[in-house]
Amino acid sequence: MKKAIVFLCLSLASFFVYANNYTRVTGIGNTFEEAKLKAFQIAIQSKVGSVIASERETANLNLIRDDIVVYSAGYVDDYKLISQTYENQKVKVVLDVLVSSSKIANRLLSQSKSAKEFDGDKNFTRYDTFIKEKNDSDRIFQVILNDYPFKAYDIEQKPYSLKIDAYRNAVIAIPFELRFNKHYISSLAEMLNILQDGNTSWNARPIGNIVMTGAGAGSWLTGKAHFKFNDVKLIEQLQGTFGSQENSLRIKLTIKDIYNNVVIENWYIPRFMDYNPGGFFYAMAKDYLHIQGESVEKNLIRVVIPSDSAEYAMIRNIAKIELSVDRWANSKKESIWLLQDK
Repeated sequence: MKKAIVFLCLSLASFFVYANNYTRVTGIGNTFEEAKLKAFQIAIQSKVGSVIASERETANLNLIRDDIVVYSAGYVDDYKLISQTYENQKVKVVLDVLVSSSKIANRLLSQSKSAKEFDGDKNFTRYDTFIKEKNDSDRIFQVILNDYPFKAYDIEQKPYSLKIDAYRNAVIAIPFELRFNKHYISSLAEMLNILQDGNTSWNARPIGNIVMTGAGAGSWLTGKAHFKFNDVKLIEQLQGTFGSQENSLRIKLTIKDIYNNVVIENWYIPRFMDYNPGGFFYAMAKDYLHIQGESVEKNLIRVVIPSDSAEYAMIRNIAKIELSVDRWANSKKESIWLLQDK
């Protein structure tokens, strides 16, 4: 199974703004409600712009999923019906729509002018379009999270060495360096910047915080980026990805012979995960995640082949040694903890 690389882009449609910041839009649908919803979508996207994410997934060279998610950070605060007509068995509506940004802490969707009257239709529209915006933000964020941990980390395999230990066993030593993939982290930071809905002032107290840091001159993620959220569900979505057992990072070792048969396949737990929780690559607490983008683990995997074992003879036919990033859900046997190389 293969996933295409996620691409993100910003788009801003043309629109017409009338008095009091209302936007006049046209929607067409099979019913009045469908046409109205289409008009709302056009108004939101044209007023606040949109983010587009695409995810393609293939299996055996066949396309099994092709998802395109469009996200706009706004909701309908008010609207006025200008006209309703019928064309070619379709309903066509023209609306003046007032769009508000969703990035408001403890937002008040409406406040009545009367103590007893409740404008059900407009209050429902405010709430419904706001919830749709949040659901779309979950979907577009999940597109990036779906690539964790496979595209989140890079593993650089160094030249191996063949040694003999004190018990005359053969030892294949494979050095490696593990680090975050800078393109993945950059994409994640870009999306967090778009989706954050907390107050960005220095003294704000948002419900959730995500911090990314870089270190040293020439850092690809310089300084500190602090993203603030008042939406608990989005924080839980990110915590559930980085902190889930199923997605837990594993280093996969595959050794093949000259016939391309797998003769050894092991899974290893990086040393940084021995810290609780997350270690120096990332740290988590309630509604908090700190990603240290330039962390590097330099370590060594040792494969011991006893001299008196049946596997000893297979050394003659070993042709390929490969390290790759995997996750706990794919491991076929118990993972091996890695200690710091001495």
